[in-house]
Amino acid sequence: MTIPFVNFWGDSAIPMTWQPKSVSMTWFCTDTEESYKQKQNNVFTPESFGYNFNKYGYRIGSRDWDLNTTRQRILTLGCSHTVGVGVPWEHAWSTMFADYVGGEFFNLGIAGASSDTVFRTLLQTIDIIKPDIVAIYWPDPIRWEFYETFQWDSTGAACDIPHFNSVWNVEAGSFNESHLINLFNRNVKSVKLLQRLYGFKLVEVFSEKFTLEYLDNHLHINEAYSFDSRDLVHPGITMQESIKNKFIDIYSNL
Repeated sequence: MTIPFVNFWGDSAIPMTWQPKSVSMTWFCTDTEESYKQKQNNVFTPESFGYNFNKYGYRIGSRDWDLNTTRQRILTLGCSHTVGVGVPWEHAWSTMFADYVGGEFFNLGIAGASSDTVFRTLLQTIDIIKPDIVAIYWPDPIRWEFYETFQWDSTGAACDIPHFNSVWNVEAGSFNESHLINLFNRNVKSVKLLQRLYGFKLVEVFSEKFTLEYLDNHLHINEAYSFDSRDLVHPGITMQESIKNKFIDIYSNL
């Protein structure tokens, strides 16, 4: 079978994701009924919340994006933490930060995203969304994207990707950690170049560093930070609140 080449770097357009399109659902990614049943003292029920996705495969609230808005435009980027996997829409750091700032909110977080995903998504959407504020919760540096894949719209880490066709941790032996960190730093610098060219306000938090600080500051070294989420692995409402506060603190000092 011939695997078609996928042009991730096509013309300016809102890129599709591997996530569900135009649907509302109870479970998503690692927030499954099975993981919920394994968890003790869960603060949520299966009826507590669900996930709404627009036609591009991005999580939305009760309404879709308004690309014609005259309001300030806030764009958030990152992985499942930014999507808000395991918590209600209103408890994701991205939603809370956008509510604080005020304006039209575009959450382009993708579960399993890498720094490659973040830069590529911003580059492809910046002339369409025209953000005034870009807030990025940078994913783990040891992730990347392949640009040829059978599941053309799969990006990032394994997270319920069809046929488990993850585009990181596949052929991991082809890369070393130093190379991946170099790619990560290149993406961070590339976003800053876009900031200089387009003039948006940039707010950045690095997830790997923040998680360590959070666990240390909140004395949760022996307690998973997912204790108040609905799934077993993602930040709960307490950590999401802390991430939001970090973004607000940085934004307030720009």
